[in-house]
Amino acid sequence: MDNIRALFFDVGGTIFDWKNTAREKIQTLAAEKGQVMDCEAFAVDWREEMMRVHMQVRQGNLLWINSDDMHLRALDSLTNSYPFLTLIDRMSLVKSTWHNLKAFAGAPEAISRLRSKYTGVVLSILSWESIVNSSKRANVQWDGIL
Repeated sequence: MDNIRALFFDVGGTIFDWKNTAREKIQTLAAEKGQVMDCEAFAVDWREEMMRVHMQVRQGNLLWINSDDMHLRALDSLTNSYPFLTLIDRMSLVKSTWHNLKAFAGAPEAISRLRSKYTGVVLSILSWESIVNSSKRANVQWDGIL
């Protein structure tokens, strides 16, 4: 362990709680629109669809797009199941969710302690802007974002 100088983190689901953040955001939007829905199922459906879009990009079946566009495309694919979501709603939901991810309890402190000994770097498919915004919101500091 003495030779280890850096730690690399995939932050979605380990440092940042994407599922509950997405659930809360859609719950708020659904309530504003008078819709009753399973918001946790929505969060899972959204993430699964985003990963399908991501795989299409990785395999070259879609031109490169960043994660914000992947999340929007995933929402567009879900409009049959959630027809009350307008394009403006979907665009707003991407920014309000993936740029404002909440950290799991204790994560900011744990990263801070680890950074006292190691360089802490993010490896993520999330957009750079999303990581920066969410990290600032959650008071998580990194040495680098890739």
